[in-house]
Amino acid sequence: MLTLCAYAHYCRKPRSIRRYAWVFLCLALGLMAKPMLVTLPFVLLLLDYWPLDRLRNSGSNDRLHSSGLRGALVEKLPLFGLIAVSSAVTFIAQRDFGSVSTLESLPLGVRSANAVESYAIYVWSTFWPSGLAAIYPYPQASILRWSFGLACVFLLMTSVFVAHSP
Repeated sequence: MLTLCAYAHYCRKPRSIRRYAWVFLCLALGLMAKPMLVTLPFVLLLLDYWPLDRLRNSGSNDRLHSSGLRGALVEKLPLFGLIAVSSAVTFIAQRDFGSVSTLESLPLGVRSANAVESYAIYVWSTFWPSGLAAIYPYPQASILRWSFGLACVFLLMTSVFVAHSP
């Protein structure tokens, strides 16, 4: 949240290096607390699109750059670099503690099926939060074909609903 507040402050005067440094520092501190924050630069791009409306070309007095999305991506490059470093450090730490499985022990198909089911569970938990826990261990049971199919149908229906909603 602190990073989002710093970014909103930065957007008032986008060419301020000092304000951008606060965004960078807040993201760095957040990554040290919760590595999942690696998605934040993508969230900032979404904020640039809406509600901040910074991606639209508006002539010579454009608040970002005349290149719109390209300028927003260039602006976020230091943040993407920071998340790349954080991701590498997190991966090495997890691997050293034995938390990373090999493809032999967990094949890519099983991982993909688990990801699809997890997305469906997370979307469902948004509306019906039950069975929540601090740690979600990897399910040892094999992924059932019917639950994978149900998750695919649920995600497809949700995506179509969101894409066609006004």
